Amino acid sequence: MTRRVTIQTPVGDALHFREMRGREGLSEVYSLEIDLQSESREVDPKALLGKNATVVVETEGGGRRYIDGIVTRFGMQGQDHRYYSYRLRLQPWVWLASRKSDFRIFQNKSVPQIIEEVLGVYGYPLDKKLSRSYRTWDYCVQYGES
Repeated sequence: MTRRVTIQTPVGDALHFREMRGREGLSEVYSLEIDLQSESREVDPKALLGKNATVVVETEGGGRRYIDGIVTRFGMQGQDHRYYSYRLRLQPWVWLASRKSDFRIFQNKSVPQIIEEVLGVYGYPLDKKLSRSYRTWDYCVQYGES
């Protein structure tokens, strides 16, 4: 069965999906390398880098799988006849947290409050689906961790 795969980016229909490779695993952030093609030689990297993109994969049962992330790398790969080849790297927004480490002390906070404080600075929504209450820690240290 041939599955249709498309990509939605801030540049609209300027880029068309060609191929995707990557890896994902439990307790790891995914990283996808996506090859694209375009009739335009003028795709602006600034319009993509740091912005959201979504890969849409049609599944066997007629459903769709959406893989949403931010573009962390983008560049032209070459030209093939009338098309230009591009490659982008797509990673989840939480990957941004791995780019820096910090030293902080949290006092009188629960783990969900600490997570909200650490990840809230990135401006992406946190969907809290917690089913119980969490204890408040008197003292919790972030020591050189992302």
